[in-house]
Amino acid sequence: MAVFSVLLLAFFSAVDYPVLELSDQVSMQELALMEYSERQTVLAELNTHYMQLDFGSGPLLTGSFSVAEGSLVLIDVYRSLTPGDLAVLDRAGFWPSGFAPSSSAFVAVAGEKTDLNLLRGYGFAKSVSVWSWDDAVAPGDRSWTGDWLVSMAPGFVPEGGIAISDKWWLVSAPVAEGVVTAIPNTAEIAVNHAVNAQADDSREVTGLPGLWNYYTGLGVRIGVLDTGVWSEHPDLAGSIVSGPADPSGHGTAVCGVVASRGQVDLGCEYNGSGGAPDVQLYVIQRPESMTAAQFAAFYTEFYSNDCYTVNNSWGFDGSTTYDGFCQVVDTYGRNGGLAVFSSGNNPSPGAIPSPAISRNAVTAGAVTFLPDSSGNMVVAPYSGRGPTSDGRMKPEILAPGGAFLGATMQNGVATTNAFYGGQWLDDPENRWPGEPSYTRYTGTSMAAAFVSSALAICEEKYGNLFNPEDAMALMAACAIPLKSNTGSSLSGYATVSSGYGLLDGYHLPGTYFSEEVDRLMWINSSIIEGTGQKQWTMYVPAYTSWISLGLGYSDVPSVSPDLQVDLDVTLVSPSNVEYTYQLPSGVTSPSPVERIVVENPEPGAWSVKVEGVSWADPGNPSEQQQFAIAAYRFARDPELAVSFPVDTTIYAPPGGELTIPVTITNAGGYVAVGAWASLHPPSAFSGDVDVPAFMGNLVYKNSTASAEFSIQCPNQPGTHTVDVFAGAGNRGLEDASSQFTIVLAYPDLTVSIASPDVQPPFEAEQTVGFSVVVSNDGDGPSPASQLAYYITDRPDSLSQQIMMFEVPPLESGETASFKSNYTFTYFDIGSRYLVSVVDPNSVVTENDETNNTSVYGPFTVAGEFAPPVNLVAVSGNNGFIPMTWEPPQAVDSRGLTSYRLYRSVNPVAPEPDPVAELGSNTLFWTDSLVVNGIGYYYWATCVYTAPDGESPLSNMASATAQGPSGSLGGTVTDVYTGHNLEDIIVSILGLGVTAETDNNGYYYFGDVPVGAVPINIDQESYVLFLDTAAVEENQHTEFDIGLIRKFPPGLTVIPTPFTPNGDGVNDTASFVWPAADGAVIRLILMNIEGVPVREITNTEPVWNGNDNTGHPVPSGVYIFHASAPVGEVTGTVCIAR
Repeated sequence: MAVFSVLLLAFFSAVDYPVLELSDQVSMQELALMEYSERQTVLAELNTHYMQLDFGSGPLLTGSFSVAEGSLVLIDVYRSLTPGDLAVLDRAGFWPSGFAPSSSAFVAVAGEKTDLNLLRGYGFAKSVSVWSWDDAVAPGDRSWTGDWLVSMAPGFVPEGGIAISDKWWLVSAPVAEGVVTAIPNTAEIAVNHAVNAQADDSREVTGLPGLWNYYTGLGVRIGVLDTGVWSEHPDLAGSIVSGPADPSGHGTAVCGVVASRGQVDLGCEYNGSGGAPDVQLYVIQRPESMTAAQFAAFYTEFYSNDCYTVNNSWGFDGSTTYDGFCQVVDTYGRNGGLAVFSSGNNPSPGAIPSPAISRNAVTAGAVTFLPDSSGNMVVAPYSGRGPTSDGRMKPEILAPGGAFLGATMQNGVATTNAFYGGQWLDDPENRWPGEPSYTRYTGTSMAAAFVSSALAICEEKYGNLFNPEDAMALMAACAIPLKSNTGSSLSGYATVSSGYGLLDGYHLPGTYFSEEVDRLMWINSSIIEGTGQKQWTMYVPAYTSWISLGLGYSDVPSVSPDLQVDLDVTLVSPSNVEYTYQLPSGVTSPSPVERIVVENPEPGAWSVKVEGVSWADPGNPSEQQQFAIAAYRFARDPELAVSFPVDTTIYAPPGGELTIPVTITNAGGYVAVGAWASLHPPSAFSGDVDVPAFMGNLVYKNSTASAEFSIQCPNQPGTHTVDVFAGAGNRGLEDASSQFTIVLAYPDLTVSIASPDVQPPFEAEQTVGFSVVVSNDGDGPSPASQLAYYITDRPDSLSQQIMMFEVPPLESGETASFKSNYTFTYFDIGSRYLVSVVDPNSVVTENDETNNTSVYGPFTVAGEFAPPVNLVAVSGNNGFIPMTWEPPQAVDSRGLTSYRLYRSVNPVAPEPDPVAELGSNTLFWTDSLVVNGIGYYYWATCVYTAPDGESPLSNMASATAQGPSGSLGGTVTDVYTGHNLEDIIVSILGLGVTAETDNNGYYYFGDVPVGAVPINIDQESYVLFLDTAAVEENQHTEFDIGLIRKFPPGLTVIPTPFTPNGDGVNDTASFVWPAADGAVIRLILMNIEGVPVREITNTEPVWNGNDNTGHPVPSGVYIFHASAPVGEVTGTVCIAR
């Protein structure tokens, strides 16, 4: 069992179990990390200590009980556990799994040996029973037949399960052992979300996106009482357990802030994702008017459907007094539920409506999250203010609600839009650009929804260990004080407009702690009337900036608005200085949520005392109040610094546009919330000036954020100082500032004379590398520009551009070198210049633009002019010969004026005078002065000017004019192998036309003269072929040709191997012996053993693979012996059948 206990402890060390974390003794995390023997010793000591101080005996456990090792059991308890109770459990063979279905029961893992007798008489255990699959599933889900999402006790892995996260598994059927909770997998659930900061998204300031890699609300169900929901929204489908249609759009927007999956691409980092993107929503439509009884029925339905947190982004207009609706909310809170309300959108003092003024409700006010001239993270102008009409403090917490931009909500919270009655329900001005399924809402409704989603994250992490009193205490203790939190430290900095500060979704669930922020204590306990006070000890380390303690509980419901049970919390320092909670300014009545802040606390052991000041039923000895206290330590405070990734002196041309990168750093620590930065140049500048840019939350020391500001500079030279400011919303955080200088001055671009890598004269078709250097000789920087090369016949001409380069931005005094190769063409022949021009299009404003050009030359380019190419003449036209050609193959036709055509009936050379001269844009000509049947030969030249001259002759083309004609084609084969021969040139003599055989050995002439057509094939490895084909008018003539190979004098066998299979290809082997000179050859063929199989006597022996009896011989190698008057030859031939 020792090994098993250690394994469980290793798993348990990663599980938060808040009711066990008593900080005046060793913590649960420390216990879990101890060796087994050490842990036993410590727990034994703790058990003695606590037994002496706190607990007497309770009712005895009765009956017998037996359970196998590793099984799960449910242990009902009378009260929250202590480390002393944990020691008893451990000795009795049980260890908590980390899951509790209620505040009075938890699931434990049974060890090798269990002993209930050890639990009897210790006063905390009520009963022990076996925990099964049916216990892990909610009653309403037991008929589910699909896949399940299950969470497992430490050490258990479901067979065949797929890990969804470190906590959840996907299984296809109920699991026999180790399941502590199971929910139907009603939709594809994405647990892990890749997230980063997004500057224009309200999600950033809540801190919740930083948790989504770990917790997303999976397995948690939140109730929403609102106008309904469009359940078919692409980012809500699958999240809505129940929900009527939404004719307003408000309910859909609230649901999106809580639970949007964020899968629709909005082009921003979080894509409108809800604060708990995998939570399930149970939506009930709120009628326009309702009675308290109807309201109570709605909350009963929520509770029956496992919705312990209910979001209420609404209130009764003008109703600011405690009423029956408030009693319903207070009853819900007392019974284990938690109602979250918006504080309303009436900023008048005391205007928070019912039921948001309920004692046991969490009420959320709104802050802006996009900086403007009034700052950032300020209480929204519309946010409902307290106190309540009976003097209690409201709201308790703030969250993003956005701001109005004129009459629009464009600076509101991005959330899901509703589609109803064939149309989108939002104002088009508020719609997210390019995506109609998303819109923007401004108001405390959105703030309440963010708070509800943060509570869903906590509920996922802690399950039923997370109770309403825990939510109140933790939320108050870790709330981020804003600049508007001007209250005293003993009132937790609270004001009736700001509550205790901004929701800190990053630290609320306890997922992230560091040396900068730590949770010193989280206790869930109870106090009984008349028993005095409860007291704990917590240790505050040195170098602590401030500590914050929150107290929360659900008060006893009553018809009176007054607090029925008044608990007070007091902190006592190591030197016995007491810090007692004080009501915030303007608040006259206590509330069930309190916060105390101590700045620069004394290090050492602090006492935390909770005392019942007044009771609902004074004198009742059994009256008991459950409560939670939570304490956070903050080692550092945020401090901002501004820096620039560029020099603090920036040079720019007058009138230019600058992009200024600005980085702000949290040089202190903790969280700089809603950080922003802004540029403040002199008034002559425009663009992103005096407009703060949102930079997000800077969490912990040395975290950074950057933004780029684009500014338009004035048109006059000068030196200007620009102030940069940065700030955040935190209380006491001073704005940071810095400066940089902009010097506006003009550049002066110059270019050196081109330098060739070889010296002239140059030749046509020669490649020469030319190098130049571009310099900025001015005081100001130059933006990106270009460099152009021109080849010209005059130094002042830019007629022929040959190259263009991109010149990078150049600071004053900087240079850029360029080298590129240029191949001279026929058109460059003569005396030339290379002109280099920087900024040829004059896009750069300079002091002096007369020095942007340099000239190299003159230099000489020698060579011949370029002739036309691909001259083609076409035969077969009766009395005409048409011809075409292409321009010279050079860069262009610079200097080309005309083409000249020359003709001859002799292929040796043309006649001296051209038969035609045509303009440079003409590429065809027809010769009509011809006689049918006569072959003509043609050449072409180009005529140029500047310099003047005529090119050499082009290629020769020939053609014959023809009368009536037909077509001719056929197959060219190898006589010996039967193979069709491809790529063979077939010529018609006298016409100068040729055809090439295709891959099937076929040639074709579409237009040949009628009559005897001379066919010629002159192929190097074959005997010259000459023959005539008879072509008929308008008919096609097939004329197949067999080519005879050329062989050496010796005997050649072709082919070998041969394949006598009757397909006409390689069916026989020929024995060719030119030296025999036509004499009879006697050929004897033998198998490999030397046994004769065939004898052939012929002048050209051919073997078909049969023996002397006419039967085929098998595949293989055969020996032949050939004899003739010239001599004898022996060799081999191979058959491959």
